[in-house]
Amino acid sequence: MNDGALVVISCLVLFFSLKWIFSNHEAANTRRLRTRREVSQNMVEIIHTMFPNIPIESIEYDLGRTGSVEATIETLLTHGNLPNPPPFFIPRLSHLISARISSLDKKPTSSHDDLIKRYDLYARIKAEEERSTQKQDETYQWYPEKEQREAQLRRKRETMILRARRSLKEKDEDELKTRLLDEKNRIF
Repeated sequence: MNDGALVVISCLVLFFSLKWIFSNHEAANTRRLRTRREVSQNMVEIIHTMFPNIPIESIEYDLGRTGSVEATIETLLTHGNLPNPPPFFIPRLSHLISARISSLDKKPTSSHDDLIKRYDLYARIKAEEERSTQKQDETYQWYPEKEQREAQLRRKRETMILRARRSLKEKDEDELKTRLLDEKNRIF
C-alpha cells in the first residue's frame, strides 16, 4: 500500500471513531434529560424555604433534572438563579407546595422572642434597657482554655442577638412613626 491510502484509511478510522464517541455521549445526555427524576414535596420545600424568591416551578424543574437538593442549591449559590423550565414542562407539585407554604406563612412567628427564650436573655434585656443607648465595645481575645473561649463565644452570641433585637425594634418604631406621619399628612 502506498502512503496516500494509509492516510485516507487513518482519516476514515479517526472520523468514525470520533463520531461514535460523540454519538454515545449525546445519546446518554438526551436519555438523562428525558428521564425525569422523582421530586418529593419536601425537597422543593427545603429549597423554597431557603430561597423564597425562586419560583416553585423552576425549583421543581431543576430538581427533576439533577435529582439532588444539594446540586440545586449549589446551582443557586453559584449562579444566583435557576433556569426557567421549558414551555412543555408541567409542574406536578407547585399547587400543593404553594398552598402549604401560604398556610405556613399565616402562622404568627416571632423569631427574636424565640431566640431570647432559647438563650434565656431576659435579664440581659433588662440590663440593656437600663443602660439604654450605651454602646459596649468588647475586645475579643484568644483564651487558652476551652471554657473561657466558650464563655466568650456565648457572650458574643448573646450580644449579637440583643443588638439584632434592638435594631429590629428601632426599625419597627421608625416604620410606625413614618406610617403615622403619612396618615397624618393625608388627613390634613
